[in-house]
Amino acid sequence: MKLFLLGATALAALLDFSMGALIVFAVYKLVGAKPELWYYFLGGLLALGPDLDLLYFLVTSRKNKSRQQTHHHAFIPHRPIVMIPLVVVTAYFLGETIWAWIAGLCFFWHYLHDTKGFGGSNMSWFWPFIKKPISLWPLGVEHDQCIAESLEDHHKWLIENYVELNRQSRLGLLFSFAVLATIVTIHFNWHWFQDVYTFGILVLVLYNFKNIYKATR
Repeated sequence: MKLFLLGATALAALLDFSMGALIVFAVYKLVGAKPELWYYFLGGLLALGPDLDLLYFLVTSRKNKSRQQTHHHAFIPHRPIVMIPLVVVTAYFLGETIWAWIAGLCFFWHYLHDTKGFGGSNMSWFWPFIKKPISLWPLGVEHDQCIAESLEDHHKWLIENYVELNRQSRLGLLFSFAVLATIVTIHFNWHWFQDVYTFGILVLVLYNFKNIYKATR
């Protein structure tokens, strides 16, 4: 089961990672430059940056997997109006203006993806001024604070969404595969049939991951 949870965690991170890579591709395309290959990885990691607080949640939950505790979206890395200016300024001083844009867009995407109505929930966009989460659909402020979560709840969510694969996660993963396959094809000047081949291999791996899980239950 631990192997499937590890695989599901990687798949859960893939949409944010691929969007980070796509943001790097798009921004460099706009300025007429070609990024180094490792820039895509950096963009992917930036788009996953807010989930550093998930590591704290996982570590503190190991001894009692059923204990309810504060959802990781309630920690500082998931406070948009605090973190976006911070990462933009940091990226500007560590890199260039282009990376300030990339860092800001990567974090903005992550928060958008974590917002109710856009695939997520429990995102308090205007904390500390408005402490309750914001919903995009329906648009407004939610009545409840961030929900509590246990490690068992988190594992159940991973299995339901990224091992058994529901419609939403399946579409997200197919989009991620298409983005990554296309970026690799363009970066290495491959022919488009190689893009389709790479995409097909990724889909095949995903399909077999689900079937192996079903066979071992």
